[in-house]
Amino acid sequence: MSSLEKGEEIPQSKDTLTNGSLSMAERKYHSVVTKPLAKRKGSAVAKDAASSETVDSSSKDSGVTESLDKESVDKKSYLRIRTKYTSGMELLIRDKETALDHVFEINVKTEPMNMKDLIKYVGETLVLDGKQSAFSREESICPGIMVIINECDWEVMDDLEYVLQDGDVVEFISTLHGG
Repeated sequence: MSSLEKGEEIPQSKDTLTNGSLSMAERKYHSVVTKPLAKRKGSAVAKDAASSETVDSSSKDSGVTESLDKESVDKKSYLRIRTKYTSGMELLIRDKETALDHVFEINVKTEPMNMKDLIKYVGETLVLDGKQSAFSREESICPGIMVIINECDWEVMDDLEYVLQDGDVVEFISTLHGG
């Protein structure tokens, strides 16, 4: 059985999909990636293209069908956001273990959380008492602190208005050092 190469056409024959000549990964790739969004009107992906709900494919005698995994929808009612504080920022955080790697969950049933909300949360709950002014001012980050979201400067990603996604990694890095 050959592996799927980039740019390689997947056979569109219904017989090929049901007789087992494609691997499970190739069938999943075929049913999720190669179908246009318009053909998946009934799926959760078509209703919200930016949603994190997953669509699984399963092979039956009548061909490939799509089904929504209900458990994954319930699990996705919370976002997991990871924050890191380095280059002196860890000195502002109450718990040193938290400063190295802090993961928390956000209830997304209420409303999306953006960077402005995250900065407020960190300032109120993680930063040492009396040190909030060194971290944030008027709902923004202080000058001299670089913010990296998923290894990309936050200025490229709408600064304070960036809506956090499940699995995002947000790093706060001090650019000011003594010397």
